[in-house]
Amino acid sequence: MYSSIATQYRWYLNNVLLINEDNNFVIPDTEGSYKVEITDTNGCKAISENYIYSFYSSATISVSSCEAKPGDTVNVKVYLSGSKNLIQSGISGFKGELVLNYSLLYPLDDSVKRCISGNFRKIPITMSLPNTGDSILSNLKFQAVLGNETSTSLSLSEMN
Repeated sequence: MYSSIATQYRWYLNNVLLINEDNNFVIPDTEGSYKVEITDTNGCKAISENYIYSFYSSATISVSSCEAKPGDTVNVKVYLSGSKNLIQSGISGFKGELVLNYSLLYPLDDSVKRCISGNFRKIPITMSLPNTGDSILSNLKFQAVLGNETSTSLSLSEMN
């Protein structure tokens, strides 16, 4: 954020003076209400209106597609891409469900085999935010089996 030209600058965050912020600009590292008090060469002071600064965070989470025949091992990967300001917004991970036809892919992890609702298997997944940008958040292994359909969609739901 930039201020108009003056001889002295005092920046505030949520009405608290920011120590050592005495330039005509400040680079926010915290969300909140910013304002600046300036003093001109005549000693006249003026204070700006509050400016609400917030981090806009976004990311794309997607699931891989796959093809298999009965007996094949299938890796279903959950990807993170295009992430922006997640850490600054306090996001440390994601939770959701992988939803698929229960009769076509059998989980190889014993902890998710009993998550069936109607014709769907709903697999709860918890994924930590990686240290780098685009990456694989989760890699789930299944065995392809003969089922009541010829294909299934793989979708993510209840993401938060």
